[in-house]
Amino acid sequence: MVIGLDVHKRSVYATVMEDNGTIISQKNMENNMEIVNEFLSVYKDHDIVIESSTSGKYLSRELLKLNYKIHLINPAKVPEIYNNYKKTDLGIKIIE
Repeated sequence: MVIGLDVHKRSVYATVMEDNGTIISQKNMENNMEIVNEFLSVYKDHDIVIESSTSGKYLSRELLKLNYKIHLINPAKVPEIYNNYKKTDLGIKIIE
């Protein structure tokens, strides 16, 4: 299982996904550490992927302090995401 966070200045959109791509849960929430931590606390043992934006880096540092497993990614280095013209904040659908 992996958790992807799309972090913006005022909001965080979370997608929890099985390794096979099945979406388990999606949630749009306020960019507030208490709210984000409350949502993520049940996934503490799983990897969390965050885009390496300014807001994403800040959230990553805060989550690392709480012992989450964080992976910052540069979307330009991930062709499946970067080249996907149908990417939305509702999740990423890989087009083959």
